[in-house]
Amino acid sequence: MKKVFNFLTLIILIALIAVAAVWFLLKNDGTPGIQNVIIISIDTCRADHLSCYGYPEKITPNIDAFAGEACLFKNTVSPVPITLPAHCSLLTGTIPPYNGVHSNVAYQLAPSNITLAEILKSNGFQTAAIVSTFVLEKQFGLDQGFDMYDNEYRDVHPSRFGNERKGDEATNIALEYLGKKHDSKFFLFLHYYDPHLDYTPPEPFASKFPESPYAGEIAFTDHCIGRFIQKLKELDLYESALLIVVGDHGEMLGEHGEEDHGFFIYESAIKVPLIIKLPGTNKPKTYSKLVGLVDVVPTVCSALNIEPPAHLQGKDLMPILRGDASTEDRHIYSECLTPNQFGGNSLMSVSTDIYKYIQTTRSELYDLKKDPGETNNLIEKKPQHARILQDKLRQILQHAVRKDPNSKLAMDPETIKRLESLGYLAGKVDEEFTFDTDKEDPKDLIDFHVQFHLAKALVEKKQLDQATAVLEKLSSQRPTYVEIFFDLGTIAMHQHKYDQSAIYFEKYIKLKPDNKKVLSTLGKIRMTQGKVDQAINYFLSAMQLDPNDAAILNNLSRAHFEKGEYELAIKYGGMAVAAEPQNPGANFNLALAFEKQSVLEQALKYYIKTLEVSPDNARACNKIAFILFNQGKPDQAIGYCRRSLKINPNQLEMMHNLAQLQATNPQLPSANIQEAISLSELLCRITNNNNPVFMDTLAISYAAAGDFNKAIETAQKAINLANAQGNDRLAVQITSRLDLYKQNKPFQPGSQ
Repeated sequence: MKKVFNFLTLIILIALIAVAAVWFLLKNDGTPGIQNVIIISIDTCRADHLSCYGYPEKITPNIDAFAGEACLFKNTVSPVPITLPAHCSLLTGTIPPYNGVHSNVAYQLAPSNITLAEILKSNGFQTAAIVSTFVLEKQFGLDQGFDMYDNEYRDVHPSRFGNERKGDEATNIALEYLGKKHDSKFFLFLHYYDPHLDYTPPEPFASKFPESPYAGEIAFTDHCIGRFIQKLKELDLYESALLIVVGDHGEMLGEHGEEDHGFFIYESAIKVPLIIKLPGTNKPKTYSKLVGLVDVVPTVCSALNIEPPAHLQGKDLMPILRGDASTEDRHIYSECLTPNQFGGNSLMSVSTDIYKYIQTTRSELYDLKKDPGETNNLIEKKPQHARILQDKLRQILQHAVRKDPNSKLAMDPETIKRLESLGYLAGKVDEEFTFDTDKEDPKDLIDFHVQFHLAKALVEKKQLDQATAVLEKLSSQRPTYVEIFFDLGTIAMHQHKYDQSAIYFEKYIKLKPDNKKVLSTLGKIRMTQGKVDQAINYFLSAMQLDPNDAAILNNLSRAHFEKGEYELAIKYGGMAVAAEPQNPGANFNLALAFEKQSVLEQALKYYIKTLEVSPDNARACNKIAFILFNQGKPDQAIGYCRRSLKINPNQLEMMHNLAQLQATNPQLPSANIQEAISLSELLCRITNNNNPVFMDTLAISYAAAGDFNKAIETAQKAINLANAQGNDRLAVQITSRLDLYKQNKPFQPGSQ
C-alpha cells in the first residue's frame, strides 16, 4: 500500500513539474520561435473590401493566402477615422483621449506616450519604419523608438503634391531592409497609403477595376504585400515572424453622404481588417467578437512575454490566437472631433458585439447585427440600451482623458497647405469631451463639409473662380464660419484682387478679431495698395496679440520706413531682430533704416549679419560693397561685388559697379583693370552698344589701362549716345573725361 502511495505521489509530482515547466516556458519565453515582429498597415482600407472579408471579387489573393494561415479578426474597430491619430492608437495601444492626438492637423504624439517601437527597442529589437504619407512624417512624433524612420520619398505620387509615396517604392525599401537585417532581431512597421483618395491605381490594376478605382488601389497594395511576403519566405523569415496585417481606418465611399473619411464614425469608416499570424501556424482561424486597433500593442507584448505599460486601453488577444474562446464583452471607443470645426458637436461612440451608441446632439443607437448599414436609429425604441452605453462611454472617458500640452503642434503655412492637399482641414477641435445640445448635429453639417472639401480641391487644381463661387455660396449658408472668409481672402490675394481680398479678411476679423496672421495679412495688403497708415494700424493690432512676433515687428519697421519715419523703423526693426536674431529680413530692413539715417557703421553691422544668416543674399552684398567703397575701402568693396555676382551673375548694375570700382582705383593690381575692361565690354555687348553709361565705363577702363586711343573713340560714342537719348548732363560729364583722355590722363574720381 505504501509503495502504491509513493508511486502515485511520484506521478503527481512529475505531472506538476511538467505543468510548471510549460507554464514557466510560456511565461518566460512568450510564443516560441518569434524572431521578428512585422506590422503592415494599409491606410484607408475598409475591411469589407478584402476578399477574405467577403468582397465579391477576388482582389486580394496575397492577403487571402496569408489569412489562410493566420487568425482573421472579423470585427475590428479603429478609434478614429483619421490617419495620424489612428496610427498613434495602433502603435501605443491607447485611445485619442489618452494619447492626445485627435486629428492630422495641429497635433503630434507627445514624448510622454510609449510606442511599441520603444518597448521592443528596450527589449533588444532593432526597429524600423517605412511610412508613405506626409501625415506620418517625423515632425508628428510617431518616430519615437525607431532606429530607422524612412519618410524620404524618392518617387512621389503624381497627384499628391509630393505628399505620398507609391506602394511599390515602399515595398522596395522594405525588401532592401530585409536583405540587410535578415539575420537580426527586428521590428518593422511598413505603411501603405495607396487606397487613400484620390484613387489612381497603376496599371494593370486601373484597367482591371475601371468601375472601382478604390478597389484597384487595394488590389495594387495587395500585390505589393505579396512581394514583401515572398521575400520573407525566400529569406526564411516568414515562419519565425509575428506578422500582422491591419488597416488604420476605412472609407465611407458615399455612404451617409460622406465620400471619404474623417467626419462620421459609421462602420464603413472605422471597421478595419486585422489578421495576425504567429510562428509555426499554418491553419486559418476566424474570430467574430469585437476587438480594437488598440489591442495590437498588448498582444505583441504578450506574445514576446514583455510586460506592457500599465495604462493601455487595449486587450491582449493572445488567448484567442492560442485557441481559447473569449467570453468577455468588449466596449470599444471611437471618436471624430472634426464636426466641431464647423460649430457642430463632436462624435463619440462605444461599440459592443451587437450595439453601437453614438453620442452627439441627436444621439444614435444601432443594432449592428440586424442593421450593419446603420440606417435604423433605435435611440427612441431602446432608450435603456442607449443609457447603458452612454454610461459606459462616460466611464471610458473618465479613465482615459489625459492632457499633455506637448500634443499640440504649431504648424507653418507650408505644413497646413500640404495637409489640406491631402483633404484634411485646418481648424480648432473641441477637446472638452462634453456635448452641448445647442450645437448643431454633424448629420446636418455633412453637405456643408462636402462642399467645403470641394472648394479646397478646386483651389489645389488652381480653379480659383470656381472655388470662389462655391465658398461664396457656403458663406451665405454659414456666415459665421470664419474659415470661409480666410480662404476667400487668400484666393482673391493670389488673383491680385486686393480690394476684394481686404473685404473678406475684414469680415474674418469682425468674427475673430484675435487672429494675428489675418491682421498681419491685412497690413500687407494695405502696404501693397500704398495705404501705409492703415497697414500700420493692422500691424499694431497684430503686435498687441503677440509683441514678440518678429515678422509683425519687421512689417511695422518696413511700413514706417515707407513713410520716411526712420527712427520708428529702427525702433521696430531692432525689436524684430531682438525677437529673432537669425531673421535675415529683419536684419536687412534694420540696416536699411540705419543707412537712411546715415548711421553707416550700424547699417554695415546688420547687412553683414544678414549675410551671415542668409549667405546667398546678393542685395546685402551690394549694400556692403557700397558702404565699404564710401569708407575708402575699394579692395574690400570689390570682394563683396564679386560675391554678389557669384550669387547672381545676371546683375548688370553690379557688373557695372565692379568694373567702375576697378577702373577708378589705380592702387589696385593691373589685373583688376583688365577685369574692368572685360566686364565693360560684356555689358556693352549685352546692351547692343546702346547704353551710354556702360560705354562711358568702358572708356574709363581703356584709359586706366593706358589705351587712350580706344578710350577717346569709346567716349565719343558714349557722348553721341547720351545726346541722342536726351541725357545732356551725362554727355557733359563724359566730355570732361574725354578731355583727360586727349591729354593721356586716366579718369579718377575728383580729377574733374
